[in-house]
Amino acid sequence: MGIVRIAVIMLLLDGISPKWAMSEDLDDASESALADTKGLLANPRARNAEIAKDPQAVQADQHLKSLGLSPESQEKAYELSSELLEKYVRKTGGDKTKLEGVTKELIRDPSSLEKDLTPAQREAIRKMSLELSSPAQP
Repeated sequence: MGIVRIAVIMLLLDGISPKWAMSEDLDDASESALADTKGLLANPRARNAEIAKDPQAVQADQHLKSLGLSPESQEKAYELSSELLEKYVRKTGGDKTKLEGVTKELIRDPSSLEKDLTPAQREAIRKMSLELSSPAQP
């Protein structure tokens, strides 16, 4: 369940996603903002610079790093977060209030995320959870 919480935490990184949060539908500007945000999540240097601007984002990123995942798995967590972010932005039409409602529900019940995962996403999370449960290699 810890890795599911990672995805929820990543959705809470509002410090790196303000551009799309205010849009009510996915017009051209919103599509562009979503693409920019996804690009930011995919680019570690740009992402880290943006994270540094928001204490909540710093805290979430530090939590991710504290879990003991490999750097590759940490990047995969950001990739999954980007995919889920897009899914929820599209599902809510970019409506900030609806998106906040989805986020609150995921915080209240992280297991509810599973219904929105693709088989590939479930497998990636399963692999990360195995990494979390296996002892560190010397």
